[in-house]
Amino acid sequence: MMTLLEVAGLSVIYHTDEGTVYALDKIDLAVGKGEIVSVVGESGSGKSTLANTVIKLLPPYAKVTEGRVLFEGKDILSLSEEDMRSIRGNRISMIFQEPNIALNPLFKIKEFMTDVYLAHHPEASREEALSRSLEMLREARVPTPEDVLERYPHELSGGMKQRVLIATSLLNSPDLLIADEPTSALDVSVQAQIISLLKRLQREKNMSVIFITHDLAVAAQIADRIVVMYAGHVLEEGSVDEVFQKPLHPYTEMLMKSVPKIGAEKIESPPGSIPDLRRRIEQCPFMDRCPKAFGKCREKPPLIALGDRKVACWLYNEG
Repeated sequence: MMTLLEVAGLSVIYHTDEGTVYALDKIDLAVGKGEIVSVVGESGSGKSTLANTVIKLLPPYAKVTEGRVLFEGKDILSLSEEDMRSIRGNRISMIFQEPNIALNPLFKIKEFMTDVYLAHHPEASREEALSRSLEMLREARVPTPEDVLERYPHELSGGMKQRVLIATSLLNSPDLLIADEPTSALDVSVQAQIISLLKRLQREKNMSVIFITHDLAVAAQIADRIVVMYAGHVLEEGSVDEVFQKPLHPYTEMLMKSVPKIGAEKIESPPGSIPDLRRRIEQCPFMDRCPKAFGKCREKPPLIALGDRKVACWLYNEG
């Protein structure tokens, strides 16, 4: 499979009033052409920071301290903002986590979508932009799309707003779609509809997708491969079947136990919380919560390959 996106040794820090936050630590990630990779982890694991780095939308107080983000072999991090605008929203598109923030409440859907299209196609007429918007709403299976175009965001349900954002993200036929928790604010039945929609559109357009979620059960429904993140580190990577049948890292095992199961009396939540990222982590990042921790864990384990899988754990690497 041809690699479309490669993240290599990526580290990101935030300069805050309370000190330096080490958000990402030497992250490696590859996404193949036409592949769906799900990045999974609790809040604070660095998933959204990774996504925002890929499209160069980090806040001013953030800094990439090392690493590269290669899109078709070209380092995105070295591009000027003008050059990046030809990629962002065009070759690489993103569905943001909260539709109520992404959609401007002062503009009708038609104004929002046509403005997005015209930003990348200034030579097009507004009529052409409106026609393309209508076409994409139909592809997103939006009922009565002509009516939706005339509505304001507050007049739409959460699921419908998410469909509008999906349609908008596909206006320019991107090669890579980043979906940042696109189902987290939706009820279970609407979640299933959105996941089914994304899978169908990905398959029809042969897009690559980075699907970010805190929910392993959701990741299993859509992804080809799962990358497990924790405290700014990648702890495990493998195909969906491999990770679910035999999770390697103790953290992945704990996430698996938190997935609701039919007939289970209770859901087991991982004890403890993510470490304070204002201190650089020099040990295994999961050590303080790990039931299998031992002396060697005071050193940070490397991410090693075990066949087609990867894991950062001293249980599999004696160093």
